[in-house]
Amino acid sequence: MRIIIAVFFIFTATQINAFTETFYCLIQNFAGADENKVHNYSNFNRFTMNIERENNSSDFGRLKFSNTHPMNFNVDFYGYNSGLIVSEGSMSLVFYLQTGQLFQSFTTLKHAAALSAKCKKS
Repeated sequence: MRIIIAVFFIFTATQINAFTETFYCLIQNFAGADENKVHNYSNFNRFTMNIERENNSSDFGRLKFSNTHPMNFNVDFYGYNSGLIVSEGSMSLVFYLQTGQLFQSFTTLKHAAALSAKCKKS
């Protein structure tokens, strides 16, 4: 009986209750620059994007990109329920859930990058 109770608490305490959607994305355009040179997207063609929310009704969440994404970092977002995912700060991200179109850019003192990608749900 103790084992069953322990398994139940482990099951409910983990992120199993989180709502995750996976999108497979193909880069349409990419431009990047740093102090020394301009970069193109020849090394970056495809990446995976996971949208994680706490539950089905949550408007907020986190985007997690695969390591093949040129700007490989996770992003907090809002706007899921309106179908337009947006993030602000030094990085701008807009993702249209209905069309799968992604636009993303960021700037720092020494780097800048922008990309557009078409994404499909798995």
